[in-house]
Amino acid sequence: MRSKKNQNHEDPTMLESGKMMLEDSSSEEDHSVIVEDEENGSSTGENGAVAVTHSSDSSDSIQIAKSESRAVLTAKLVVYTALSFLAIATAAGTWYYVSEDETSAFEAQFAVYGDELLQSANEKATVLFQQLHTLSTGITSRVLDSKNEWPFFSMPHFYKKTDEFGKLLESNIILYAPIVHTSKRDAWLNWVNTSQEDIFFDTFGPADAALMQPVHNEIQNISPEIVAATNLTLLPEDEYLLPVLQYGSGALSSGLINTDLNTHPVLQRVLLDVIKSEHTIFSEYTDLKFLMDFTKADEYASTPRSVIAQPVFDRFDDSVSVNGTKRSVVGVLVAVEAWRNILKSSRPAQVQGFTMHVHDSCGQDMTYVIRGELAEFIGNGDLHDTRYSDMPRRAEFAVASRYDGPDYDENRHCEFSFAVYPSQEYESTFHTGKPFLYAAMLIAVFLTTTLVFAVYDWMVRRRQEKVMGAAQRTTAIVHSLFPKAVGERLIAEADKKAALKAGGKNDNKRGNRLEMFAAGMNKNSADEDDPYGMSEDPIADFFTSTTIMFADIVGFTAWSSTREPKQVFTLLETIYQEFDTTANRRGVFKVETVGDCYVAVAGLPQPRKDHAVVMARFARDCLYRFQALCPQLEMTLGPDTADLAIRVGLHSGPVTAGVLRGERARFQLFGDTMNTASRMESTSRAHKIQISQDTADLLQEANKNHWCYKRTDLVQAKGKGMMQTYWLDLQGGKGSSTSDHSKHDKETATSSNSSQDKIHSKSPNKEAKRTQMRVPRIIDADEMRQKQDRLIRWNVEILTKLLILVQERRVTSKTKVDSPEKIRRLEHVITKGGNLVLDEVEDIIKLPPYTPANKPSAENTWQQQAAQTLSESVKDQLHTFITEVASMYHNNPFHNFEHASHVAMSVVKLMSRIIAPTIEVDGKSVDTDQTLHDHTYGITSDPMTQFACALSAIIHDLDHSGVPNALLVKEQNPLATRYQNKSVAEQNSVDLAWGLLMQERYRDLRSVIYKTEAEVKRFRQLLVNTVMATDIVDKDLGAQRKKRWADAFSEGVTMDTNPTDTINRKATIVLEHLIQASDVAHTMQHFQIYQKWNSRLFQEMYRAYKQGRSDKDPSEFWYQGEIGFFEFYIIPLANKLKDCGVFGVSSDEYLNYATRNKREWMARGHQIVEEFKEEALLAAASEEDEEDEQEQQPKEPNQVAEAEQQITSSFQEVREDGDDEDDNDKACDESSSMHKEEMEDFRDEEEPVMAVAALRSKVHLTTI
Repeated sequence: MRSKKNQNHEDPTMLESGKMMLEDSSSEEDHSVIVEDEENGSSTGENGAVAVTHSSDSSDSIQIAKSESRAVLTAKLVVYTALSFLAIATAAGTWYYVSEDETSAFEAQFAVYGDELLQSANEKATVLFQQLHTLSTGITSRVLDSKNEWPFFSMPHFYKKTDEFGKLLESNIILYAPIVHTSKRDAWLNWVNTSQEDIFFDTFGPADAALMQPVHNEIQNISPEIVAATNLTLLPEDEYLLPVLQYGSGALSSGLINTDLNTHPVLQRVLLDVIKSEHTIFSEYTDLKFLMDFTKADEYASTPRSVIAQPVFDRFDDSVSVNGTKRSVVGVLVAVEAWRNILKSSRPAQVQGFTMHVHDSCGQDMTYVIRGELAEFIGNGDLHDTRYSDMPRRAEFAVASRYDGPDYDENRHCEFSFAVYPSQEYESTFHTGKPFLYAAMLIAVFLTTTLVFAVYDWMVRRRQEKVMGAAQRTTAIVHSLFPKAVGERLIAEADKKAALKAGGKNDNKRGNRLEMFAAGMNKNSADEDDPYGMSEDPIADFFTSTTIMFADIVGFTAWSSTREPKQVFTLLETIYQEFDTTANRRGVFKVETVGDCYVAVAGLPQPRKDHAVVMARFARDCLYRFQALCPQLEMTLGPDTADLAIRVGLHSGPVTAGVLRGERARFQLFGDTMNTASRMESTSRAHKIQISQDTADLLQEANKNHWCYKRTDLVQAKGKGMMQTYWLDLQGGKGSSTSDHSKHDKETATSSNSSQDKIHSKSPNKEAKRTQMRVPRIIDADEMRQKQDRLIRWNVEILTKLLILVQERRVTSKTKVDSPEKIRRLEHVITKGGNLVLDEVEDIIKLPPYTPANKPSAENTWQQQAAQTLSESVKDQLHTFITEVASMYHNNPFHNFEHASHVAMSVVKLMSRIIAPTIEVDGKSVDTDQTLHDHTYGITSDPMTQFACALSAIIHDLDHSGVPNALLVKEQNPLATRYQNKSVAEQNSVDLAWGLLMQERYRDLRSVIYKTEAEVKRFRQLLVNTVMATDIVDKDLGAQRKKRWADAFSEGVTMDTNPTDTINRKATIVLEHLIQASDVAHTMQHFQIYQKWNSRLFQEMYRAYKQGRSDKDPSEFWYQGEIGFFEFYIIPLANKLKDCGVFGVSSDEYLNYATRNKREWMARGHQIVEEFKEEALLAAASEEDEEDEQEQQPKEPNQVAEAEQQITSSFQEVREDGDDEDDNDKACDESSSMHKEEMEDFRDEEEPVMAVAALRSKVHLTTI
């Protein structure tokens, strides 16, 4: 059953106290309200109501205080006035003259530095144009000397010239583009292709030319998206082209060669201006990211840039030649310059906080803030501080380079001008504290004289604040209990009663009885004999037209069974707070929350005709917000949070509303409308809104009939019989298909032929059958990656908190760390020891002894966020490590990364439930840190132990093949041979995870996990013991584990003479059982959770059977096998958790769930197994369909080829570094052959990236 809870509501007596307080605070009589706190001897009520006391002497006290104040004030007024005048006048004069002196210095200095800034910017422009002109002249000279024909020429040593240019002026990129007439297009392409080696050498130099890729066979256009973003018309194709031939200053690839600059709207206009004017053009700033992609990364990628275009002429002489031709432009040099670079070298060192406004005649404006060595772009437009608008230093930019020739059609040259303004930041450097210091010294006399008045004023203010605070608290309480209008009427009635006491007349008008109750008109004060006002008439009214919403979280009960209590409340508070915010915005009244069910109503307390429309929109908003919040919460609340769904039901009709008086008064609704709305919710579907016929009729009357879609099947509602209902979809008629609603219906009955029926049923397809069989829907790759990313981030967050505690505990205990070389030698010994992981299992793991430094303080438990933080490198390495671990899990139904995360979550939950016993000494209950340490066998005192357990849960099924160890042994799998047919999957998981962690790139992460040899050994031992404990099938391991439990906990058995060894022995076996319980935690949680993972395990086993790897059909033994699993493993394990006495209520919770799940399985197991089998068959069919689709899609061999190359390099490194060359060569050849065979399998994987990551990790293990 769904647990239910009521909202906390305040006691009615509190309302009466609040009404009296409001009456007294607003009364014209001289009554004082004294609000006392606990320190002054008063008390607050159980619900937080503040006790209010009326002082009978308050009026007299106020009159006396006023009388005395007048006499004192009159006596001091003359002195106060004289001292005030003298102090203020002298202080103001001093402050004025000193401040004026500082302001004059500020203005003079700004004028000097502002002019210097403008001058240096123009000098930079002059150098820029000169260098471009020099480079243009060099190209012309080279062509004339070489006798080459334009445009078939590349500038030798272009890379050297552009590199020098870039270093001098810091240009982003410099391009040379010759003018190619369309008639020479083919000749140009032929020349570029045959001369590309020379072009590469001249352009990129001998070093980079070898890395360049072949040029395009055709002249490329710039991105069509960029062209489409403007209204400019491209030049006709029968004129000319401007393909890029050479470019430099940080080029990364040759991909820009043969790109036509004439196809970029801005560059087209600029280059056309250059060709027509035969003059250098400085363009407006624009988006040139497509050019920046071919250059070295720029940390200021979004900074404004302009293009400086310089013409290249066919000769130097501009006079008319003998044959009557004039000099012509045959190419263009283009330099892309960032404005921050133009301003960079022109900054005086003393400039701190200047604002420079750059304006061009093309209608663009931008603003920079200059601080020392940084020119920061702050936005478009003139954004200078308007307080300094009268202080600009102005100058024209690059005047000498402006075009002053004759005009031509459509010429448009951008001419720039600068205006420099100071800022408050710069001005503040001139203003010191001297004016205020001098003024303060003079005012000190005044302050001393007025101290008495200040104290008196403070006392009065404090009293007023208390009165106002009490009134505000009362108002907040009233508004939390009732709608806004109700609270306002309460306050208004208090004002009326205050006026009545002062001699006014009461207004006898009657309104809504609920509002009258909230206004306090039914009861003047609390009666001791009738504290709840039961002698008065009930406070209730009838509303004829309302719409009620019930919203319930689907899967919440099962989800909450795997969570800590505070995680449950975090989910509910987050979601319901969003609903409350939406309700306030929509004008909907929240009635209550009952368990995980949210109840709201529209149409009361203020009736409204559109209540059905308002509630429909509110329900839609709640549905959308829920769907958006759950994936976000999964990163903090753990796996399966994103799988939660909400179902909503709406019904419209009359309702009785009123205040149910008693110990905790509540505003409640009653009537058949409430019952029907509840039925609409309970019979609805996940992520859907079901509405009744009455609500649908109201929506149709409001012309919202396109929101309603008739449900194809009738609903059986308790107490109502069969009902026709509708699905609500506010997107109806705007792209949603009616079939989208019908295909999700569980039943497939044909829809009615009525014209009102908006549903056209379809025959059951695979998706409908999948829904009916409860097979998880197939999610696409993006959704799968998003889910895995959320799981990764959640696991990283858990491990980060534990690592912080490990680090902090090491600091507080002042642990003496070992040298990194010593640690690395031990890591090397462990990694290359050659021992089986199974042989490393120990009966006793030595945990740190109890000391005050490592005590498990209540203020610093593993759940709390420690004060220290991890370095960014450690955080990045931890995230990368968990990401690689996730990629090494196969896409098995059960043994996958999601299940590992579920096990980690169970470990976290059990760790959080570890408690200390309550003991008595001399009849007094005590609970000491030493007792907690001893009772939990030191587990709570060692964050590394907790970190290792959580990490073991994450890696314990790493690289699991989806079949049990027995099958691997039967198939003579190489892994089974490697691990001597014992705990194959578990040993492989430890080796893979350890090998991955030992990689050099995780050095910083390892340095936080452990810093001493003892910590390395303990960490390794914890991983080995806990992961190996998950092998519950191996009989030898099981027998050894039972013996260790008996040695640790059997009465009368003492294995150790040292008490510390006894504690560590118990800690070791408790940790093993903790990870075992977490590994099968789904069997000891809600039945839905158990059925979910049981179904996935069945599918995994059935897949192996269908593949011929398993001889037995699991459906034949699954029912009886689960019963035996409960009887002989799960329930005994839960009893052991209880017997060890460490896990508090969790042991009882696990045992109760296990017992109930066994009972329910025995009752329904046969039916469930049949459903499992049908689900498995359908899943297999879906996988076959997917494989058929994938075969028709192109593969991604590049990543696999890259991995092959890296694998070969890895084996080669082993050969070169090995001590025994012959043995290493042999081992590498065998491993290389094996992994190349696996590589062929990986070529067919759906996710080659994940496959390659897993293979690389295997290779790393092999090389180790």
